[in-house]
This record gives sequence, structure tokens and C-alpha cells, in this order.
Amino acid sequence: EISDLIQEVQLREEKITHISSLTLHIIERMHKKLDIQLNMQQKCRQLQEENEYFSSKYIEFKKEREEFEMEKLELNMRVLDLQDKVEDEIETVSYTHLTLPTIYSVQISVVAVSLKKK
Repeated sequence: EISDLIQEVQLREEKITHISSLTLHIIERMHKKLDIQLNMQQKCRQLQEENEYFSSKYIEFKKEREEFEMEKLELNMRVLDLQDKVEDEIETVSYTHLTLPTIYSVQISVVAVSLKKK
């Protein structure tokens, strides 16, 4: 009977040791999972911050582009106004008046002169 009890105690100790080992293993795995989760949460926060940054940059870019488009539109309007003013100032000239032949001729005379110092 005592030997049976000793065996039973030893078996129970082995089971306890085994259960303790499994429990430690499970705790280690849980720690690793927690580390992974914390790392993922940190990365998520970082991505959220980057997303906010790029969203703000996009909004700035969009605003600048709208301002540029407005400036471009204003410049185009000014160009059109100037074109209208120039067209109003231009007088038409007949083509025949511009192409009539002229009877004037030009003569060029060349004279050679020698200069000597005495």
C-alpha cells in the first residue's frame, strides 16, 4: 500500500511538472502574441498618423491646385481682354495697297581714297 501511494504521488508530481511545463509554454506563447499585438497596434498608430499627414498634404495640394486654376482662368480672361483691345485698335489695310510696285531706285557710289601721313 505504501509503495502504491508513493507511486501515485510520483505520478501526480510528474503530471504537475508536465502541467507546469505546459503552462509555462502557454504563457510564453501568450507573451509572444501580446508582443505581436502591441507591435501591430503601434504600426497601426503609425499608419494612422501617416494617413492623417498625407490626407492633410492632399488637402493642401488640392487647395493650391484650385488657386492655380483660378489664377490660370484669370490670366486667360486678361489675355482675351487684351486680344479684344488689340483687335479694336487694329485698322485694316487693303492687300493691293501693300503690294503696289514702286518706281524708286537706289544708287550707291563708292569712291576710293588713299591717306598717307607725311
